[in-house]
Amino acid sequence: MLTKNSQLPRRAKCCALKEEPFVPGSEYVSSLTPEGERSDYCVHCWKEVEKEGFYWKGKIPHRKVEPLTHDEKALTYFRSIYGEKEKQKALFILAQYLERKRQLVKLTDAKNPHMLFYELPESGELFSVEPQAIAPEEAEDIGGEIVDNLAHG
Repeated sequence: MLTKNSQLPRRAKCCALKEEPFVPGSEYVSSLTPEGERSDYCVHCWKEVEKEGFYWKGKIPHRKVEPLTHDEKALTYFRSIYGEKEKQKALFILAQYLERKRQLVKLTDAKNPHMLFYELPESGELFSVEPQAIAPEEAEDIGGEIVDNLAHG
C-alpha cells in the first residue's frame, strides 16, 4: 500500500509486455497499483493491457549535453532532500517550481488528494510530495535556504 514516504519505483527501461527498450522520443504508458507496483508499456502494448489503478502517458526526452542550468541545479537539490522529513516544505516549494519549469510532471490521483505525485519524464522517477501549508514569512526563509543551496550547492 502506498504511504506518504513510499519509495516509488522508476520507469522500466523496456516495455513490460514485449520487452522492447524505450528510446528517446518514444511514448510510453505507466500504471501504478495501490500497492505501489509499477508497470511500463509502449503505447502499442498498452492497448492490450487491462487498465487498473492509476496510469499516465509520457514521452522519453532526448538527452542534452550542456552545463547545468538553474533548473537542473534545482532538480539536483530536490533529489538530494527528497525523503528528509525536516525538508518537506522546501521539497514542496521545489516541486511546484520544477513543475512550472516543466522539469517535473504532476500526476493527479483523485483517490489520494493528500499526496502529490510527480514524474521526472527523463528517467521515469516518481516522487510523492505531501502538500504543505506555508506562511508568507516562512516561505521567505525557505526560499532563501533554497537559493543559498542552489548558489553554493
